[in-house]
Amino acid sequence: MKTQVIQVDELSDWYSQMIQKEIANFRKDARKLFDKIEQTLEFMDSTSEKLSEEHTGLPEAANDKIHETAIKCANRLSSSIKDSVNNVELPNLDDVEYSDLKSINDELTTLARAITDAGRRYVPPISKAKLLKREITELSYFLKDIGKNQKKLDQLVKDYEYIKIVEENFKKIDELLKLKERLSELNAMHSQLDGMFNEVEQEKNEIIKRKESCEQEDHFIIIKQLDGEIKKKQMKLIQALRIILDKPFKKFKKSLDDGLTNVSEEQKNALEEYMGDPFKTFTSEELGYPMLKVLLMEIHERLETNRLEVKKKLIPKIKTKVERILEDSILSLQKDLKDLINEKSTIISDSQELFALQDKLNNDLQEQEKRESGVQLELSKVIAEKNWCEDRIATLKKALEKNFHKEFEEDITISTDNF
Repeated sequence: MKTQVIQVDELSDWYSQMIQKEIANFRKDARKLFDKIEQTLEFMDSTSEKLSEEHTGLPEAANDKIHETAIKCANRLSSSIKDSVNNVELPNLDDVEYSDLKSINDELTTLARAITDAGRRYVPPISKAKLLKREITELSYFLKDIGKNQKKLDQLVKDYEYIKIVEENFKKIDELLKLKERLSELNAMHSQLDGMFNEVEQEKNEIIKRKESCEQEDHFIIIKQLDGEIKKKQMKLIQALRIILDKPFKKFKKSLDDGLTNVSEEQKNALEEYMGDPFKTFTSEELGYPMLKVLLMEIHERLETNRLEVKKKLIPKIKTKVERILEDSILSLQKDLKDLINEKSTIISDSQELFALQDKLNNDLQEQEKRESGVQLELSKVIAEKNWCEDRIATLKKALEKNFHKEFEEDITISTDNF
């Protein structure tokens, strides 16, 4: 069996030609039935008008309650029928769809139910007064006519069930064409974002090269070496102060916070500074660390009387550590750190333009990385939507080809080569 290849752009016209006869027959039969339904609705509307016309008369006497009630019921029945008829919306007779058959059938069911309910309520009082017999008979006839039309609608639904598949195919074709258009837009966006990403990446690499070149200057190399030395000595300081900061200082501060200990404001500030940033405090205070020594003497005194509530087995170790520091065990460490920090500050001060350039390059690099991340995010979204579109196109293509094969008993291939 030879395979027929249909381009996507030609698919809608090709399919319309293939099933135009079936569509025409369906719409012809549907239009014919809808014309009858519309005629029945117009007759019902006309009859409802007669129910409330003046010739029905006024009550013959003020005490004629039966006649008066009948007139009121006739007016209410008229209003109910008119409202129910107006609620039925017939489709455009030149563009009837399969789904319209069921919706109109449902509306006719609602109409018949509403008129039947109104009839049960209002017709007995009208009949009791022997009024509007002809109009009531007409309403009964029209209700039967609605039932007949509904049976014809049911048959039409069965006879043209394949039209439902045809209409679904048209919807799939329409979706396929929209997806093609969207995929074209996404491909253009993808190409544009790729260009932007490459441009941002190139600019970022240029900044990195300039930054690396800048940092090859002697001053940066020296500062890097100084930072390494400072880091090593900082670790030694932390090791020297760890047991003091971890236990005694925390206990000391708690006693201050609880109001159990009184010290000078200077001592209190020193304690908070050492607990907050011991390295900065240690390197910024005078050589010989007098503030730290004052605190350690307070600690030592309280350790003697165990007023810090430290575990007894730890007290000897802490006292030994405190005593060594009071004897200047970390004085050389403080001096070395001060010298290193001062040397670094001098180099930075003497090379302000160079460091300003480094700061600018760092800021520029951060900005480029931020731009790169934004473009990458947009690119990911576009790629994700492209993948979804391509998957959906493949699904629609497969479903349509299967339906066409079943409908026309021949192999149809939908070409998407130009996507």
